[in-house]
Amino acid sequence: VAIGIGVGVVLMKKKNSYNVYIGGEEDLERFECEGYIRSFSRKKQEIYSKLLGVLQYRKYEEVIEPCSTQDIALHLVTSQTDFSLDAQLQRFFLTVMYIRWEGEGWINKTGWPSSESEWLSSEPECTWYGITCNNGRVTGLELPDNNLKGEIGKDLFFLSSLERINLEIN
Repeated sequence: VAIGIGVGVVLMKKKNSYNVYIGGEEDLERFECEGYIRSFSRKKQEIYSKLLGVLQYRKYEEVIEPCSTQDIALHLVTSQTDFSLDAQLQRFFLTVMYIRWEGEGWINKTGWPSSESEWLSSEPECTWYGITCNNGRVTGLELPDNNLKGEIGKDLFFLSSLERINLEIN
């Protein structure tokens, strides 16, 4: 189904998601999946594409399909464009874990962004509960007895400076 709305705007409905394309200098794509609203400006799309390229270069084997956990994580991470590519990659893997481990239900999620608007914050991931860093690199992930659910997944092992992990009693 496609409906024209005004000049240069098209709304398309596909399986409970909506794609909105707005013509002009700041082309924007926006649609909802699993409660998250994905929207891309041109700058954000460039960062998304760079991160995707680096993930492929680093042999990240997960297929990133629209509305997958990884796609939502990439979208959320690219909401804040002031971080370096390395920092955004690190945030990507932590965000995948947050979504995969049902972070909304954690006992302590202090500092972890819990809504899309909070991903726009410039709070570094090193201030999030359970994260230990050295020179801006995640070296520890300690979330014991915190109501984590789900599978660990391979994403955790892409945090190249990670030295300590404590996920007991979850």
